[in-house]
Order: sequence, then structure tokens, then C-alpha cells
Amino acid sequence: MVIKEYLLPDTDFNPKEARERKEQFELVTSINLKSGGGQDFRLVTAWDAIASLNEKRCYFITEPIANSITLRQYLEKVQRPMTSIQVREVMGQVLQTLWFLHNQRIRLPNGEVCFGLPHGNLSLDSLLIVATDQQSIITNQQFFIYLSDLSLWEDLFKSPTSKVISPSIDKDLKDLGYLSFYLLQGATEDLIYGQPCDPKNEQNWLSIEDITLKKIIRRLIGVDAPFLNADDARHALLTLPIELQTSSPLSTEINNHESKKLYNSKNLRLFIILAGLLFGFGGVFIWQFFNLISKGKIPELMNLSNNNYYNCYIAKSQNVPSGTFTYTASRSEGTWNYLMTTPGLVSLGKKIDQELDARGMQLQLRYKPEPFIDLAIQKVKAKKVDFLIANIVYELIQSDYQNQRSKF
Repeated sequence: MVIKEYLLPDTDFNPKEARERKEQFELVTSINLKSGGGQDFRLVTAWDAIASLNEKRCYFITEPIANSITLRQYLEKVQRPMTSIQVREVMGQVLQTLWFLHNQRIRLPNGEVCFGLPHGNLSLDSLLIVATDQQSIITNQQFFIYLSDLSLWEDLFKSPTSKVISPSIDKDLKDLGYLSFYLLQGATEDLIYGQPCDPKNEQNWLSIEDITLKKIIRRLIGVDAPFLNADDARHALLTLPIELQTSSPLSTEINNHESKKLYNSKNLRLFIILAGLLFGFGGVFIWQFFNLISKGKIPELMNLSNNNYYNCYIAKSQNVPSGTFTYTASRSEGTWNYLMTTPGLVSLGKKIDQELDARGMQLQLRYKPEPFIDLAIQKVKAKKVDFLIANIVYELIQSDYQNQRSKF
């Protein structure tokens, strides 16, 4: 079982308020949220709800969901956005569960009969993702989404003085739109300015190719004509195909440039990956070596014969500087982020930094990626990092294109 503890601190609740909320909390298990037809709607409900007699605390007991993590933990684990296909799958499953909830006829703890129960607390923390196997989250295989932490009991423990938005069906759809956008972005905050990601800002959609998904999200959050209900939204999601960006409100010329960029970037990215695997880690140290040489910390580079150069391996590397160095790269479009975060490219089951540690090198590299190459270069110039890894040709093309587009 899973036991979650809720507190009713004296600073927020007087004795009467605490007693009333504990009484309502214990009635949560009397609410039937099971499907009569035996279908699993992936809803985490209470096994038991216990309120301590002598203390201001309660315990919510549920059945464990094996191998589950929250969507926020998922983003932290993979360190990259979900694909549009993955986001569509998340939305489809959540909308199915919401349809079930929104069509429930239940009696609330206060005796009120409710036709349609909103979740009221949809977020990256209340949605659980369960992969069919350990690699399926990474490889786009099947996964399941479970909904937990309904506002029905979560709101009981919010301070009476805090602002609580009443749960509603419209709010559920809006919250789903926002968290789907966060999954596409890979974060809830803008990495550049530290502000919350805003799906109403067109600049935040420049990298999203699936314009049908964009339209659905805009309708969910209320920018465009809202959906009537969860079933209406799910029907639109399942019937409308993936539609890649083929037109742009900016200009046809920029759109053609966009299409060529997407095609060329895929080929260029494949070439860079192969080249990176061929030359190993030589590029990791080039910038740092020259930086240290300019400061007089390394008298001279090791003399390498042609034979040594073409047969360079990690095990044969010499004069590797010891110490801790921080470096950066472009996360959004650069290939280095993929190479650093993907196991098995240089050693079976290991990432690059793990392989370095396994070989006992007294070298610690701290990788702090930036969303764009321009910001990465600024970090180096400001001496906030020691060096930079960049695919110069590809990154400069991307940077120049984004600059031209913003000016237009």
C-alpha cells in the first residue's frame, strides 16, 4: 500500500476547522469511483482514509501503482520534451479518465448528489506515468497514465486563507491543455527568462511541428473555441491526423526555409552523430586545452604521431587535466545533449561521464546545457562556464535563422 500523510497545522486551522475537515476526509472512502462495467479508467482512489483522533493529521491509503513516477519526475529523468505522439497519447488517456469522472453521479461526503465530478487538481505532479518496460518511456513504446490526488480531498488541507479555485469541468480541460504544453516544452518555465511557459505566446510554438495538436491545446486552454466536454476533445484528438507545419503566417519564403531546415537538420544531425562516434572524445577537451594553454597552465600539448592520432582511445589518452570543469552546449537543437544523455553510445549501458568515471580519470565535467547556442556562447564569454561544445555550422545556421525570423 501507499500511505500519504496530510497535516492540519495550528497556524492554518483552528480546532473547529481541523475537526470538520477530518470528518469530511474520513468520508472520502464512501464515494464509489469504480467503473460498473469493469473497465479500468486509471484513477487512483482511496483504499482507506484515516483521521488521527489526537493529532491534526490524516492518512490517505491507496493501492500502489507499480513502477509509476509523476510526469514531473519523468521530465527530470529524460531531460527532454515529449514528442507530439507521446503528448497525444497522454492527452487521449487523460481525456478518457476525465470523461468517466465528468459523467459520474455520486453522493459527496456532505450529502450533496453531484452529477459530474471534476478532478480539479490536474498537474505534472498528480499524473502518474507507467511504462510497459524500463525502456518504453524513452523509445516511444506503450505507457499508461493514472490520475491521482483529486481536489475532493486535496483541497481539504489547503489553508482557509489561501486562494482556492473551485473545481470544474472547464478547469480540468484547461489544466490538461497547459500540462500538455509543458510536456511539449519539457519544462514549466522558460529556460531563458525563468518565467512560466505561456502557450498563448506564439514564440513558444516555433519548434512545434504538429499544428493539429497546437490547435487542440489552444482550444483546451480557451484561446480558440473551447470544447464542449472531455469526450468532444478526445474525439477531435483521435480523428484529426498529425499535421506538420506547412504554412506560416509570417511568409511563404520563411516557411520554405523552415521545411528545408527541418529536412537538412535531420541529415546533418545524423552525420554529426556518426562523426562524433568516429572521433570519440577529442572534441571534449579541445576548447579547454587551448583555454588552459593561453593561461600558461599547460606548457605544451602532447606530441602525437600520425599513428597515435588515428588510433586514439580513452584508455590511451594522456595528460588529461585533473580537476572540475563546467561546460555547456545547445540543448534544443544541438547533438551534444543527445550524446551526453544517451547510454550505450561509447560503452555498453553507460553514458560518457560514467565511462570516464569507470576509467578512473581525475577529471570531473559538469554539463550545464543552454536552450540555444547564443546563450551558450554568452556563458563562455561571461566566464560562467569553462568551455563550449558546439556544432558550429549547424548551430550558426539555426542562430542566424532565428534572428532573421525575429526581425521579420
